Amino acid sequence: MSPAETATPSTGTGQLTLVVLSYVPALYVRIFDHVPGAWMWVPLAGIWAPIAAWETARKIRAPADETSFQTYSMMLGWRVAPFLPALFVTSASERDTPKPTATPVPAGVKQTE
Repeated sequence: MSPAETATPSTGTGQLTLVVLSYVPALYVRIFDHVPGAWMWVPLAGIWAPIAAWETARKIRAPADETSFQTYSMMLGWRVAPFLPALFVTSASERDTPKPTATPVPAGVKQTE
């Protein structure tokens, strides 16, 4: 069995991205000598979540496709594992959803105040 087949799944790329993205708040603290609030992490999490979704989704397999390589579907079960990338995608997309400002009125309908 090769080392690649026995390797455990990791979110190495996702963790590395989070570390690289943490450089911006670190610069902010160093330059302004002020620790930012939670608002600084919201856009960083919005960038990180799709990458984490991709990383976890590529390590999920159908039961018939499982090998000796340890995957999230092997560790969590094939019924639970797909919810992990779905959670990341949902958390990233909620921040980007525009909120409606007014109810649209169909063409030809007179709007009353």
